[in-house]
Amino acid sequence: MTADWWRTRWTRLRSRDSESGEGGGIAMLMFGAAVALLMVLGLVLDGSAKAHALDRANQLAYEAAREHEVILSGKDTGQLPVSVESRRGRMLFRGLFFAGTHIITADTPIGRKAGPHLRHGGAPLLRYRRSDLRKAGVERVLVRTVGVKDGRPVLDDGRVLDVANVVWCTGFRPDYSWIRFPFELGEDGYPVQYRGVVSSSPGLYVVGIPFLHSFTSMLIGGAGRDAERVARHIVTERAAEQGASVERGALEPAAEGVAA
Repeated sequence: MTADWWRTRWTRLRSRDSESGEGGGIAMLMFGAAVALLMVLGLVLDGSAKAHALDRANQLAYEAAREHEVILSGKDTGQLPVSVESRRGRMLFRGLFFAGTHIITADTPIGRKAGPHLRHGGAPLLRYRRSDLRKAGVERVLVRTVGVKDGRPVLDDGRVLDVANVVWCTGFRPDYSWIRFPFELGEDGYPVQYRGVVSSSPGLYVVGIPFLHSFTSMLIGGAGRDAERVARHIVTERAAEQGASVERGALEPAAEGVAA
């Protein structure tokens, strides 16, 4: 829905600018999207380079604080300028979605530079911000949990936490060892592909991996667009194969007649 909103807005501004002979509306829209993109992308890249705790850890801490004392450890991965639950946050997300769909892609210089960072490391706070965690009573310590002493977690600064339960939110690494087809893996551990098509193994496709083609590939809306492209490619390839088969079948009788 967010992509449709921006597409409709874009069409209206283009029509308005065409009638007036000016380009102010489109310029303002692109300027706003670019500002939002730079602000959020800066947070994402900064968080990816510095931390390994994901936004999921903040959500779990917030929810657990309703009934328990909670300590959240790990480096700060930043947060969005405004809450995504606010009107400004929803507008910012729409701008980010538009920019992440059309600007931060594998086909643009900024997308190719950002892609490796977006696949690794932590993400900025989205739903629950620092102030929300403080109000919920979550104790935030900006050091990592690095060891265990007498059954208790030990922080990087030497502090031993007296807690009963530990929830690890350390992310994951891709593992494609269960796929029995030979295909090429990149240095980051993800399949080498373009728009979901794994050229090193014809007939193998991937969807849903971070930055498959764009920043929004990790979101439902972006993954749906990637899946649609893969489906179109499969249909096109099958039609081409069927056409080639029919052509070969038509040539065989002619070849037999010539031989006779």
